[in-house]
Amino acid sequence: MDYWWLVLLAGLVVGGLVGASVGRRLERRQRQVPTPAVLQQTRSVLTALPFPALVAAPDGRVLYANIAARDLGLLTSTGVLVAPVSDVVTAAATANTTRDAQVEILRGLRGTEVDVFVAAIPLTPSQLLVTAHDDTSAMASEAARREFAVNVSHELKTPIGALALMVEALDAAATDPAKVREFAERMQHEVTRITSLVQQTIHLSRVQASTTVVEPKPVDLAAVVDDAVAALGNFATSRGVEIMTEVGPAVVRGDRELLAMALRNLVENAVMYSAERARVVVTARIEQDLAVLSVMDNGIGISLEDQRRVFERFFRADDARSRERGGTGLGLSIVKHVVRQHGGEVAVWSRPGVGTTMTVRLPLMEEESP
Repeated sequence: MDYWWLVLLAGLVVGGLVGASVGRRLERRQRQVPTPAVLQQTRSVLTALPFPALVAAPDGRVLYANIAARDLGLLTSTGVLVAPVSDVVTAAATANTTRDAQVEILRGLRGTEVDVFVAAIPLTPSQLLVTAHDDTSAMASEAARREFAVNVSHELKTPIGALALMVEALDAAATDPAKVREFAERMQHEVTRITSLVQQTIHLSRVQASTTVVEPKPVDLAAVVDDAVAALGNFATSRGVEIMTEVGPAVVRGDRELLAMALRNLVENAVMYSAERARVVVTARIEQDLAVLSVMDNGIGISLEDQRRVFERFFRADDARSRERGGTGLGLSIVKHVVRQHGGEVAVWSRPGVGTTMTVRLPLMEEESP
């Protein structure tokens, strides 16, 4: 809606300038030749616009384009509109009314494909105002949302389908106490999977909603480590894994709850993919002007190829094994977003059969001047 107001405003301003100048030069208007004064006034207005805009002739020749229009790739190096944009201009000129369309154009030497919304507005019989908006990021976001919804539906389908089958089996085995217990345990496992997926989805939606921490406060990473280890103590014990900590003093500015959630995901992954009687080591230390959190395990490890994708949503290095162990494929994506919110970075080192180290680096809290 705001974009259309900008288009209309630009059309009124540029159209007014063109109309007034042409009105003062009747003989030139009859020949449909823009005067130097018109072009200069048009340039001034278009240059001031904060979005791609240009004035073109019906045949696609560009009379003037601002820098944003050139950068977006609306015209060629010879001063002619690129074909998709020219088609919109031709349609507007032929109908003598505004036309708009979503088009794809190639930008730059590498020919990067860009999704652009283009509007062409007739000003005079010989001039049209063309405005554009790069919708590439919006289109990508929409595609990502659709993909996310599909993935969530797919992930929920398996445990819900399993529950439905087990309810039928449970009903059929109502007179067999051993079978009832077996199916009840399996149903509890599937319910846990659904609960975990829903919780992780909510967490991911929350951290994706903002690029920064809303109300950052001093956070002692020692307390964050304590929170994570305490929350996963029973889980680690049930897996026969020992969690060890080596924590030094390190304070950052951020959200303690979010940082603890991110660290819990790292530690949970380390425990989940470790063998019995294994150790997971969690450390917090200072390196130069950064606070560094590390989670090390001697588990199954991750291949180099998979390391490039571990922070993607729903990616699992070993999909079947991850599902069996209860992984949702969202934990590391949550970690990535939380760390970015705090102005930091997360990295992975791993070797199959040796283990994995996840390292988070965060800016230390600056000391306040007295």
